[in-house]
Amino acid sequence: MIIEDNETTREILASAVEDVCPDADIRKFADTKGAVETAINSRIDLFLVDIITNTNVPGDTSGIRFVEAVRRINEYEFTPVIFITSLEDPAMYAYAQLHSFSYIEKPFDIDCVKDAIAKALRMPQAHINDRQMFFRSDGILFPVKCSEIIYIENIDHKAHFHKVTGEELIIPKKTCRQILEEADNDALIQCNRGVIINRNYIEHIDLTNRCIRMRGIDAGIVIGVTFVKKIIGMIKDG
Repeated sequence: MIIEDNETTREILASAVEDVCPDADIRKFADTKGAVETAINSRIDLFLVDIITNTNVPGDTSGIRFVEAVRRINEYEFTPVIFITSLEDPAMYAYAQLHSFSYIEKPFDIDCVKDAIAKALRMPQAHINDRQMFFRSDGILFPVKCSEIIYIENIDHKAHFHKVTGEELIIPKKTCRQILEEADNDALIQCNRGVIINRNYIEHIDLTNRCIRMRGIDAGIVIGVTFVKKIIGMIKDG
């Protein structure tokens, strides 16, 4: 993800990323608006963030505020961040408080930029087994951890999240495909057209009758005909 208000600089940075990693999926922003939501709904391996994204605001440090926000998201606690700056003090704050990987001073040397990007992308990424998803319903933001979900069923274009606490969270206009993409978690498996289960809460699988029993749930969940092979593969994987 690149956040840089100057279009020319933004494209230079994007080109540098492509030179280092040709198949990179680059998300570009002129300011921080919408960037946090995009980070939540994606998997970002590197952030390049301009400390000042609004030159019309005296003392603007919105880039730092953005990184403070993403650092509060579990999966981005240690994701590499390269700050773009000409300000020494904010850069030092970023190193001390936000675990910045590096910072690039303007005007920058493009070879140094590429070197920093290459090193950052070589850093091992912590695998988050308990990814937290965020959903909006009636103007309210609901965080849901994958580990809290027993199963999800889609009824009348609404996703019903059945949680270990006994609560049921209903989110409109969310398909199984969208949920699986946002969760990006191997524990969640689709077992029929409208149901996703958490493999960690499976008590019994009856392949003959195409039925799954989940812990704490009385009714069995049907395995769709086209999903049988996927379930068998899951069993073989342990």
